[in-house]
Amino acid sequence: MVVLKTSPLPKGRKIIVSVQQRKTIVITGAGSGIGYSLTAQLAALGHRILAVCRTEEAARQMHTQVILKEPNTDIVPLWTDLSVQSNVRNLANTIQSKTDSLDVLINNAGCVSSKRILTADGIELQLAVNHIAPFLLTKLLVSTLAKSPQGRVINVSSRAHARGTIHWNDLMLANGYTLSKAYNQSKLCNLMATFAFAESLKEMNITVNAFHPGLVNTAIGEKQTSTFESFAWKFIKLLGNSPESAALTGIRLATNPDLTSATGQYFSAKGPVDSSVESKKQECINRLIGLTEGLIIPF
Repeated sequence: MVVLKTSPLPKGRKIIVSVQQRKTIVITGAGSGIGYSLTAQLAALGHRILAVCRTEEAARQMHTQVILKEPNTDIVPLWTDLSVQSNVRNLANTIQSKTDSLDVLINNAGCVSSKRILTADGIELQLAVNHIAPFLLTKLLVSTLAKSPQGRVINVSSRAHARGTIHWNDLMLANGYTLSKAYNQSKLCNLMATFAFAESLKEMNITVNAFHPGLVNTAIGEKQTSTFESFAWKFIKLLGNSPESAALTGIRLATNPDLTSATGQYFSAKGPVDSSVESKKQECINRLIGLTEGLIIPF
């Protein structure tokens, strides 16, 4: 078993990695929380980061904050609303215009919502952002990841997947929607897609893994939530790890040479752990991928 040590990363403004070790890394949800911490820490180590935020304002603010602390870092700020599939396609095109090869894709962007919201594509919001967007972005960037000596895809998952159920006949949760029902389903879908990609890409020298960051002190529970849920999250998050600490597992998965061949695994801070029985049922994975492909709007 590979143990992922969680000691703090080196501080300072000098470039830590050599030119040979330097990676080009895409990080979604880079404007705050774990995504921002992944961006800041990996950039400080000397990697080139294409940091994707939801809005231009968030992207510029993120870039300014990182550069103020680490002026020698190489960050390309990008922005788009990942709930819309055409935006995901445009993002993939933009990424490919800025780099010939991609070493790491970290699908970190996520959302929660108290209300059932359908996106412009007619997909329930949490399913669209937490599952469809990373699924589509990964598919679109496979050829670019394949040009790397060893491509890596990392999905930020959650142990909430274990409480999830795939509502096969009502994926959009038109009946009985709740925040947790939608979130848990989306994270189970996300993890099952991780395992599917790991299998399909294993001959292309691209690894695909997921990790659970634990309870983290971020503002995710205060966005698009009810007054009560937002208020409750303000207290719950105080029990969580800092985003800087939570990001360490993702950093190890992105850069640790010992993980070159690790694929199709679900990690916590200590290393690989078992995901739910449901997440590993091959017939369910196959069925989900078929349904997901059916939700992808043709280009």
